[in-house]
Amino acid sequence: MTFLYALDLHEILILIAEHLDRSDILSCTKVSKTFYASFLPFLWQKVVVTQEGPNFSHAQHLLHKIHHLELQSSPTSSSVPTHGFIHLTTFKISGLDNPKNHHDDNWPHLTAILLNLGPNCALVSFELRHSTASPAFWIALSQCHLSSLTIAHSVVPATAFSAFWEMCTVLESIHIHDVDFQSGGMPLPKNGSRLLRLKHLTHSYIRLSGQSSQEQEQEQEEGAIFPWIFAPHLETLCLVDGFQRTPTFDLSRMVEGIRLAQEAAATSRGNDTVKDPSPFETLIPGRKIRSLEIHTNRGHHDRDIAFLINNIKILQSITLEFPGQALQTFCALGRHRKTLTKIHTRFCGVDSVEVLTLLAGCDQLQILAAAAIHSRDMPWSQPWVCLGLKQLSVVIVVDAVPSDESYVCAARGVFERLGRLVQLEFLDLSGGDPSKEARIPLKVGMGLGQLQELKELQHLRLQDAMFAEMAVADAAWMVQHWPRLKTVQVRQIDAGKPAPEVEKVFADAGVLVKKESR
Repeated sequence: MTFLYALDLHEILILIAEHLDRSDILSCTKVSKTFYASFLPFLWQKVVVTQEGPNFSHAQHLLHKIHHLELQSSPTSSSVPTHGFIHLTTFKISGLDNPKNHHDDNWPHLTAILLNLGPNCALVSFELRHSTASPAFWIALSQCHLSSLTIAHSVVPATAFSAFWEMCTVLESIHIHDVDFQSGGMPLPKNGSRLLRLKHLTHSYIRLSGQSSQEQEQEQEEGAIFPWIFAPHLETLCLVDGFQRTPTFDLSRMVEGIRLAQEAAATSRGNDTVKDPSPFETLIPGRKIRSLEIHTNRGHHDRDIAFLINNIKILQSITLEFPGQALQTFCALGRHRKTLTKIHTRFCGVDSVEVLTLLAGCDQLQILAAAAIHSRDMPWSQPWVCLGLKQLSVVIVVDAVPSDESYVCAARGVFERLGRLVQLEFLDLSGGDPSKEARIPLKVGMGLGQLQELKELQHLRLQDAMFAEMAVADAAWMVQHWPRLKTVQVRQIDAGKPAPEVEKVFADAGVLVKKESR
């Protein structure tokens, strides 16, 4: 009798290998010679080179199997060959500035690897960390069709990097963090014409060592230090200023560059009178920065951030961290109330009325982390329309004396609003200073029963003072009416401890109580 199989054993083993991790594949290579032959190529798809290995001398025939190559030690011709990586798609270099790994012939060898990939190389992603690449390496890298570039904690020659930019026309993702561009200023295309496919950009802790004060003044006058802002398909933009470092990112300069470009565009149309500000889409059609994230340690950027928000056509997510008032910024967010799904602020001075206005206007909102909400403002605010909200992190201040009857009424009013957020999964009420302002009490007698429809709630975060006020009946009510509750996080400040019986109620229901240190 003859048996016919749709697949032979080798093909079956390949299908199995695609669903195993590296340690399991290694075990399979030790089963038999057949298994060894089938599973060995999968061990070489992702290779990390350290001082301990691997040894390429007996694996020349497997180099074409390598898709991901990471170098954590100095490569030499005896440890890493310079040719044969014809299917390499991801290349990562890290730690070559370490004195133990540093050799003068590092970068010629790495440059040879890139040059031998050939004109039709498959490399699309490159990452450089804790290293200082040579100018020749950047020139060789520009021959590759990169779509993703990450540079962190490294030194980069500005002149060579400028040449690299002029050749890389298909980059879609750029992440630059803690990078020192030496001798030449910000090495970016002056008009953004080479960034036509750029969609994601992270720009943080940039230093320009070796740049003269005259060059810095010229860039400031031209407003050309941030030309990537004109990438027409940019969707995600993250800007980070130097916390506890020399400031390198200035929104005011960026905004001035946009204004100058708008004036130039208006002048080219024969219109010398420019309205302030003209819409961004008049300069670049289809402006859709869907996610904007700004972190700065300077607090005078409210007007500049509001300018950017007003000139974005579609905004879905915004994260802001800067000291000072954010009144104009939150007013500008009202323009995107029909598209915003995430608002996260930190250290920003935001008025309670502005937060309530967003809750009453952003019907697509799913995540909100903002400043304090005062109970006194709730009766005058519109009903909340963000019924799909999943994460809420706010400081709810009850504007009444705890011993007064109005305190109970105010708390019930807050619970009535929160009870409508039936999709809520994460509720954080741990912010603020309990010594200065009265907080909402999570007690059945204060109106907690109005939150019985929060059936999706999984995570609750509180101040230790709020947790200490809980009674056994309050905890029992929570585990009964919130069936999906998994964790109660307690932010330790300096206010008493809960009764052991309360913690036992949560433990018996399988709810984990996590206490966060100060």
